[in-house]
Amino acid sequence: LGVFTDPALAREAHGQGVGASFVARFNRDATGDPFAEPLACTATVLALSDGAFVGRKGLVKGSAQSMGPSALLALEGPGRLQVAVISRRQQLLDPAQLEALAVDLAPVRTLVVKSRGHFRAAFDDFAPPERIVEVDGPGLTTPNLASLPLERVRRPIFPLDAVATWPPLDTGS
Repeated sequence: LGVFTDPALAREAHGQGVGASFVARFNRDATGDPFAEPLACTATVLALSDGAFVGRKGLVKGSAQSMGPSALLALEGPGRLQVAVISRRQQLLDPAQLEALAVDLAPVRTLVVKSRGHFRAAFDDFAPPERIVEVDGPGLTTPNLASLPLERVRRPIFPLDAVATWPPLDTGS
């Protein structure tokens, strides 16, 4: 899963060091945020990085970027779930972000991407459109715009309302 922004967890992983197992507490500093509920689980630090990378494809191609102190964690439990934890909030835009944490995408069967869609241009070799499954998670990145509590928009409006049409009907004015 990548990339998950949690500066406190990234700092703790750096303090633990590669190979260390510890109780990883996700979202410990996100009190009151309905989209960031706390989770604690045992994790092993697989890799650490200062978070610097140069984009190879898509939106950040050729530009130097930084995720801040970052860590790749293997979570204990069924399967082999790994989470790329970063310090600077951003979407997963380029494979170079994962490569900074020594992730080889070749053997990966499933990649969970926290991104509204900006990943598509850079991950086209790994995930062609027919292999992408979009999930309607809570928050502003939902593809279901009608689920947002918009209050200052004239209704009905496309694509929020089923009764709206696009393009608007010609009213002759």
